[in-house]
Amino acid sequence: SGAATFLHLPRLTAVLESVSPTSDLHVRFDELRYIDHACLELLMDWAQHHREQGGEFTIDWGSFQSRCRQGSLERITRARAFAGPDAV
Repeated sequence: SGAATFLHLPRLTAVLESVSPTSDLHVRFDELRYIDHACLELLMDWAQHHREQGGEFTIDWGSFQSRCRQGSLERITRARAFAGPDAV
């Protein structure tokens, strides 16, 4: 919940590193107000590596997308395309 900014990268990295390589991870953004480029990049890079190890990764964008500014919306659209057909 709140804002995901570069200040939270160490905590986000630690959480992602604790996820089993073959698990199915579902991330919800419905309580997120903002995500910066650094956090989004970390998630997308981690998702690619996670899938290569046999895991699954899904982002549930929920109402977050409708609250984004146009620039953020463009980044989200690119990220959704990257996240694959299972991304909601």
